Amino acid sequence: MNDAVKKMLSAIVAQIEAGCSPWERSWKLLSPHNPVTKRRYNGSNVLMLWSEMNQNKEYDVSEWATYKQWASTGAQVIKGSKGTPIIYSATHSKEEDGKVKRIPVFKTSFVFNAAQVDGYEPEPKPLITLEESHRAAQAMIDSTGAVIDHSGDQPRFRPLSDTIEIPVIENFTSPNHYYHTLFHELTHWTGHEPRLNRLTFDTKENYAIEELVAEIGASTLYAHFNLPSIESHDASYIASWMKHINTTSKEQAVMKAATWASQAFNFLIPEEVTAERKAA
Repeated sequence: MNDAVKKMLSAIVAQIEAGCSPWERSWKLLSPHNPVTKRRYNGSNVLMLWSEMNQNKEYDVSEWATYKQWASTGAQVIKGSKGTPIIYSATHSKEEDGKVKRIPVFKTSFVFNAAQVDGYEPEPKPLITLEESHRAAQAMIDSTGAVIDHSGDQPRFRPLSDTIEIPVIENFTSPNHYYHTLFHELTHWTGHEPRLNRLTFDTKENYAIEELVAEIGASTLYAHFNLPSIESHDASYIASWMKHINTTSKEQAVMKAATWASQAFNFLIPEEVTAERKAA
C-alpha cells in the first residue's frame, strides 16, 4: 500500500473511531466525480476524497482530476497545490510457461480538486427540488424489486426471508432520515446470495465490516440523490463496531468495506467504467 494512501486511510480509521466519519459532513457535496472522464469515483477513493473535502472547506465542488486531465481542458493546477492520492487498477504482463498472463495490480495517482485549478468553470448543476430527489430515490428503490415490509418498528434486513423491514416514513424525524435508513438496509440487501453474495456473519469482525459497508453505501446513495445533510447518530454507531476489527487490519478493512459499498452502489445504480481506472 502506498505511504500516502496508508496515511489517509489511517486518518479515516481515526475519524471513524472518534465518531466523526469522513462522510458525515459530505452529503451536501455530492459524490466525487471526474469532470473529464464523466465518471464517478468508487471504493476507498470516495472516502479519501470526502475526507480531504472535510479538511479543506474551500473545496465546495466535488470534481477531481489528475494534473494532465485538467491540462487537457485548458485549465492549470495552481502552483504549489498538493494532490490527493487515489487508487486505480491496472494490469502487469508476465510470461509464464510460454504464455503471457495479465496480472491485475493497484497503482496510485494524485488528483486535484476544481478549487485548486485556474481556468476551469464547473458546469452549472440543474436545480432539483427536495421532492424531486425523494421521487428519484423512491423510483430507484422500487426498481430493485426488494420486498420492503413497513409493519415493523425497527429497521433491519432479514436474510432468511430476504426482506427489508422498516417503519413507515411518518415515524421518522423526516423523509430524509427515512431514505438514509432505507439505503442502509438496501445496501445489506445487495449482499445477499442471489445478488452480490457478500454477507457473512460468522464473526463479530465480519459483522462489523458489513455494518461499515452498509453505512458507506447508504451515504453514497444519499449523496447521489442530492439529499441534504441530516442530524445522524450513525457515526457513533459505526465507531462502536470498529473495536471488533483487528487492530492490524483496520485500514485494509476500510478499503474492503468501501470497495464492497461501491459494488453495492453500482449494483443499484449501474455505470460502465469507474473513474479511477482512467485516472492515470
